[in-house]
Amino acid sequence: MLTVLTAPWRGAPVDAWGESSFGTDGRINAAFYERMEEKFAVADEAGMTLLPVLVWACTASDPGQAWPEEKCVEAARYGVERMARFRNVLWLLGGDGNYAKAPERWVRIGRAVFGDKPGALVGMHHGGLMLPDAALLAEPWCNFHGVQSGHGDGEQDLAWLQEVLPAWRERAMHVAVANAEPNYEHHPAYQSQMMFTGRHVRRAAWWSMLRMASCGVGYGHNSVWNWNVVPEGAMGHDSITRVVGKLPPWRDVIDLPGARSMGVLRKFFEERAWATLRPAQELVGAQDRAREKFVAAAEIGAEAVLYKPALAGVTLSDEAMERYRRMQWFDPASGVYSEAQPIARETAAEGALRDDGVLVLKR
Repeated sequence: MLTVLTAPWRGAPVDAWGESSFGTDGRINAAFYERMEEKFAVADEAGMTLLPVLVWACTASDPGQAWPEEKCVEAARYGVERMARFRNVLWLLGGDGNYAKAPERWVRIGRAVFGDKPGALVGMHHGGLMLPDAALLAEPWCNFHGVQSGHGDGEQDLAWLQEVLPAWRERAMHVAVANAEPNYEHHPAYQSQMMFTGRHVRRAAWWSMLRMASCGVGYGHNSVWNWNVVPEGAMGHDSITRVVGKLPPWRDVIDLPGARSMGVLRKFFEERAWATLRPAQELVGAQDRAREKFVAAAEIGAEAVLYKPALAGVTLSDEAMERYRRMQWFDPASGVYSEAQPIARETAAEGALRDDGVLVLKR
């Protein structure tokens, strides 16, 4: 559960009680953090992993850019002090930022907050289509990077997830990386303005897992991050509200097809030694030129996993035919497997797979 620990920020100038992180006297507002701590306690009791963002840094008015370094350090240290009692915490020092603009600033802030906390799980949440800066990659306190393929559907966006990010990942295997913010469900695409569906959620998630040996992948919906309790617009995101209109309450959207698909994906990988995953694009034979039909492939233990995002079959390469003997389809929406059958170079989608599908190859 990713949660922003400072206000004002782009998504909310104040909390539900009209208060921000610092009072009018310039001092830390303890009541603000007490209310956050109550929410964290509920999530912790439910066994959720907590990802508190200590300083949001997307726009010029966000704390990560607007506040002086010493104020960022003060807020971050206090947030860590208040939330450190919880079991599963991955600290995100900065949120949604372009840290390459001022890497030395973030290195100094990170050292001041976490330099005396060896072994802490600490990372950065990077802005859309941005790769981690070399200065942060070299910092011992920073051991996780949440990248963001974001909410576009254009050629550049798809290419970034299919090619740019995996190529960078091959050179940075020493750090943990996850696509923390892929296509949100029912979010308007930046280019076409179409609404992302459950299939788009699955597409971004499976591409993320198979193409870059990811340590996980995120999921989002505007009603959820905004914690809408009544129908209302996306706070701080007028462009979304203009297209979508009022968003439903968060309780009404937590069982959407894309959200359910994420549970299917998690179960699929937890049933396998997913930490051994190796991207294996050499298993794909003829690849469609349309990026919307890109087939991603990886090997996990004694199996290979290929994801096709469209209503089409998969063409296997000579390497795939040599390494594997049997295959079966897996429906990433329902979690249902087909019967295993002898491997075939040209694989037609099963009748039940009306759209995207996962092909599992076995030795």
